[in-house]
Amino acid sequence: MENQDLFDQNSGLRKEKSVLEANNRSLQSQNNELSQEKACLEERNATLSSDKVRLTRQVDTLIADVDRVSREKLETIQEKDALLETNQGLQSEKEQLCRTIESKNEEINSKDAKIASKKRKLSI
Repeated sequence: MENQDLFDQNSGLRKEKSVLEANNRSLQSQNNELSQEKACLEERNATLSSDKVRLTRQVDTLIADVDRVSREKLETIQEKDALLETNQGLQSEKEQLCRTIESKNEEINSKDAKIASKKRKLSI
């Protein structure tokens, strides 16, 4: 009976070994798939890292461009303000000159009227 027990035990162990070997093959297959997936993910990560570096450079360039344009815009606004101030000064000078010319014209017209009056008196 001992031989039969040993035979049965051996048979059970062989079946268990067969199951374990099948499980091992399945796990090795899964491991291979996961290794391939890992390699793909690592490649994708490298691509994304490269893209990130490139995009970061582009963003830095854009920020520098925005800063430059903002400075230029500020300079343009300051120049415009200076020109407006100059224009207002010139407008005031123009108005003053117009008043002066108008006053001088009135003086000339008054003198012309006096001369004309004297000429009439002399011709009479």
